[in-house]
Amino acid sequence: MSVVRDYVIIMTLIAVYDSHGQVVGWSQEDRLYSLSGEVVGWVRDDAVYALHGLHVGWFENCQYWDSTGNVVAWTEGASGGPAKPGRAGVPGRPGKAGAPGRPGFSGRMGKPGFSPSWSAKSWRSFLK
Repeated sequence: MSVVRDYVIIMTLIAVYDSHGQVVGWSQEDRLYSLSGEVVGWVRDDAVYALHGLHVGWFENCQYWDSTGNVVAWTEGASGGPAKPGRAGVPGRPGKAGAPGRPGFSGRMGKPGFSPSWSAKSWRSFLK
């Protein structure tokens, strides 16, 4: 006799913070979301891609790094990089829109040396 068990996996949206400690988006598994719940990018291994597959940076040590090695955003548990501000309150998590199909991903650029500085790019401009 075999026993089949049902397991429920709860996938949590993780808040993404900017240099001011404001929530600017969400992450879940390999997807990056806007505040309103739309998919705006992807993470594949340690590489970050814009919605349509263009490689735009890196995700390492719970931080999103731009192509020049500066931090654009971070999640809880971040280490290294610039000093992190206090976190603002977390807004209610959005309902998520249906996810688009994964694009073909572009080649990855060489990884820069990471700096202890904030990027001039916003989360939105980083993922365009």
